[in-house]
Amino acid sequence: MKSKLFVLLIATLGLVGCSKNSAAGGTNGKVDCYSVRVTEGGSTVFTGNYSSGYASVFEYKDASGKKIYTSSHMIYQKYDGGSYITVDSILRAYPDRYTNDYVEYTYSRFVGFLLRENNYYLDLGARTIDSETKWSEYKYQNDPVTPPDGATSNNKEAFSCAKNNYYQMDYIYYDYATLRLDLTESSLERHSFTMLGQDSVITYTAKWF
Repeated sequence: MKSKLFVLLIATLGLVGCSKNSAAGGTNGKVDCYSVRVTEGGSTVFTGNYSSGYASVFEYKDASGKKIYTSSHMIYQKYDGGSYITVDSILRAYPDRYTNDYVEYTYSRFVGFLLRENNYYLDLGARTIDSETKWSEYKYQNDPVTPPDGATSNNKEAFSCAKNNYYQMDYIYYDYATLRLDLTESSLERHSFTMLGQDSVITYTAKWF
C-alpha cells in the first residue's frame, strides 16, 4: 500500500529531478535546466535542451551616418551586361507600422560574432517554463567560422554595437529588405513562456555549469 501511495504522490506532483540543484525533486523554486521534458497522458508536449552557437553582426548606415545592426548581410543577384553580379540589398527601415515613409540604410561592414544560447528556466511553483534566446559577447579565442569577405572580427565591439539595436533579419535575394522598427524586437534577450497543467509530468536536469 505504501508503494502505491508513493507512485501516486509523484504523479500528482508531476516532478522528476536529477541534479545538484536545490529545487530538484521539490515543488518550489526555479531551475536553470540543461534539459527539460513535459509529458501529459504519456505523450510529450514540450521538450527543450540547452544549446549554444553563434550569430553574426553586420552594420548598416543611413545617409546621416546613423547605424543599424543586423544578423545577416542581405544581397541579391543583379543582371548586368549579360551576366549576374552580386549586389548589396538596401534596408528600408520604417519607424512604425502606420507610415509609408522609410529611411534607407546601406551595407557598411561585418563587425564580429556573438554567442547565442538557448536556455530553459523551470519555475516549479508557478509551473511555467521560460524559453530564452540570449546573445552575449563571443569570448572564445577562435572565431566559429572564417569572417566573410576577408574581414577581421572584433567580437567585443560586435557585442557593444548589438546592445543598441540588433535585428534578426532573414537572408533575402531582392533589391531591398523591409524592417518595421516598432514591430521587430531588437533586444539581446527574448523570452517565451509555456504554462504547464496540473497533470503534467516534468523531467529535468539542472545545469552544472
